[in-house]
Amino acid sequence: MIPTLIELRRKGIHIVRASRDGAGVVIRDGEQPDGRFDWLVMGDQNARIQMLLVLTFASDSCALQDILRKYRSRIRSAIHALSGRLCSRRQSDCPA
Repeated sequence: MIPTLIELRRKGIHIVRASRDGAGVVIRDGEQPDGRFDWLVMGDQNARIQMLLVLTFASDSCALQDILRKYRSRIRSAIHALSGRLCSRRQSDCPA
């Protein structure tokens, strides 16, 4: 799988390593040499949504990783605020 991900990154697709549960920790250059592979690291289960937001500001992997590191809590707060607005409109779709 790693060679496939490396090839996708060479083609310009950003690769993001992230945790799928709320308590998981992903350390940059921990399990994989993320810096050498030019991969991004996020320790959050909302990684997909966060990535969509930061891609509106930058496309360079160094800039993206910097934005994710600096503004992680603000991005997370924005996601929670948006999900709260959506849930208030459709109460039946809200998580318990």
